[in-house]
Amino acid sequence: MSHPTSPAAARREQRAGLAGVIGAVLFVLAGAAGFVLETTARTEGMDDGDNPAEGLALFAVNPSAYSLSGLALSTSAIALLLLLVLTVAETALRSARPLYARFVTGLGLISVVLFFLAGVIRLQAPGTVTHIASLDRDWGLAAYLAVQMSGTQGALSAAIFACALWSTGLCVASARPRSLPVAVLVLGVLPALVVLLPLGALVGRLAGQSIADLVYPVYLVAIVVGLPLFMLALGAALWRMRRRLVD
Repeated sequence: MSHPTSPAAARREQRAGLAGVIGAVLFVLAGAAGFVLETTARTEGMDDGDNPAEGLALFAVNPSAYSLSGLALSTSAIALLLLLVLTVAETALRSARPLYARFVTGLGLISVVLFFLAGVIRLQAPGTVTHIASLDRDWGLAAYLAVQMSGTQGALSAAIFACALWSTGLCVASARPRSLPVAVLVLGVLPALVVLLPLGALVGRLAGQSIADLVYPVYLVAIVVGLPLFMLALGAALWRMRRRLVD
């Protein structure tokens, strides 16, 4: 990455580098916390998140776990926005063409909004759904399904997809000017799989060949392992950039 041309620019990139490191770590930790909070609360008989009866049972026994997972998702969104997407726009994307840099940043901002939406839906869901279920159980089951489809299958899935697009676009934009290390660019293949595997499954269905059973495990690994690993590598790259500026 080229050195800034003025002390003021150097100070800006130092602060941005530190913010990016904090954002990357916070994004990964908050996302992991949200996953652990919900999955550990789902004991036998309440372990199927797509089953509305089991979802209502979880809300009756332990509503806080689902709300806390939503709070963690919202925290991830704030980390991704304030301390990572905007940091990268000020550092790694400065060497990219302005229009493309804005496009990639826009993808990141879309992901932020969707992560925040998914988090707020989860945060509010237990109280609202439980109240509706107290009026009529069938209404409560329908309300849980609405939360599941709009939150988990809707906003959260779209947030992950947009985040993968942002990560992939960032690597493409940073490859030519080499504004990010080669190791980070190579790890960008993992988020790219989050985008390519569902598209591959769709092409397979259109061709009359179902490959979902083969694709889905790799897709999950790309999300659970690939995205966090890429974010941490990106944070480490921003930290090294900051150290070079300080030295």
